[in-house]
Amino acid sequence: MIKNLIIRSVSGIIMAAILIAALLLTDTSGFIVLALVGTLSVYEFLKNINKSGKSNTMIALTCINSVIISLLLFMYLNTNESYYLAIIVPLIIVRFCVELFRAKPNPIQSISYEIFALVYTLLPMLLLTLIDGIYVVAILILVWANDVGAYFVGVTFGRHKLCERLSPKKSWEGFWGGVIFAALAAFILSYFVDGDFVPFNLGGSTISWIITGVVISLSAVTGDLFESMFKRSIDVKDSGNMIPGHGGILDRFDAMFFAAPIFYMIYTFILK
Repeated sequence: MIKNLIIRSVSGIIMAAILIAALLLTDTSGFIVLALVGTLSVYEFLKNINKSGKSNTMIALTCINSVIISLLLFMYLNTNESYYLAIIVPLIIVRFCVELFRAKPNPIQSISYEIFALVYTLLPMLLLTLIDGIYVVAILILVWANDVGAYFVGVTFGRHKLCERLSPKKSWEGFWGGVIFAALAAFILSYFVDGDFVPFNLGGSTISWIITGVVISLSAVTGDLFESMFKRSIDVKDSGNMIPGHGGILDRFDAMFFAAPIFYMIYTFILK
């Protein structure tokens, strides 16, 4: 128990340091790390669909498509030439055509899994590449604050099950602990601590940030429960073992997949 907690903490700190450093270093490094998380998530998701009849070749091709889509978006962002985005559509059509010649059972199901993997994992990460790196760090902090609050409050005071069917360890007490921690983190994010509180140059008001923290907390919990539902549907405990102490990429970023699109809308219409 203690050993696992130490491993989990160390790997979590290292992962957080790499993410934050990449996001704050340059736009390119931030883009690379987010696209990498999305692509690895696509790979992990498809590997876990053990009833889809997928070959390793088709999983690899889908991951290659993830990289190509990411590169096309990167080129668009750096050149503002819309034809880079237009290439994505025929790319997907070509993938549909491949299924015509494979002569495998359940072709629609196979394609559906791939499209879902791209929309569920890659798209949210790519949405984050469209906003400033400091804001991406902000959403990471909000999601992590929610996780920390939910864990410690749940372990200490948890009595009433939140959704026992999907996640027996989650409690309502932990849920509210996560909401409060995320709201508190959002309040701190709206200011820069340097002796006295002074505006932290992120835009938006303190109230807007607190509301954002609550909304992101709700989104994170929903994303977490969705991944639990996915794992139970295929009868696996962890989605992978890429991150020591945490399991797989999906296990670590499940909350982000739902929180990222919501945060992107908040950023676009309120915080920006």
